[in-house]
Amino acid sequence: INEKFGYSIISNEKIKKINVVVSGIERISVPYGKFKTNIISPIDEDGKELLKNNGDMKIWITKDERRIPVKILIKLKSGNITLKLKNIN
Repeated sequence: INEKFGYSIISNEKIKKINVVVSGIERISVPYGKFKTNIISPIDEDGKELLKNNGDMKIWITKDERRIPVKILIKLKSGNITLKLKNIN
C-alpha cells in the first residue's frame, strides 16, 4: 500500500510518464464475480491528478496473476462514472 510504480504511456500522440499508486486492498463484487483486488490510482509524474477539472480515478485490479481491471471509478466535477466488468469473451 502506498507503493508507486512508474510507466510510460502515449497520450495525444506524445509519450507521457505516469505513476500508479496502490491505495488499498478490497474484496468487491461486480457482475462478472467476486474478487480480492488492489485499488490503484494513476497520477502524473509531478504527483498531480491525470484528469482535468480536479478529476480523480480509481481502478480495482484482481490480486491474482491475471490482474484484470474489474471496476473503474472516475470522479468529475459534474458527477461520477462507475464501470464494472460484466463479461470476458
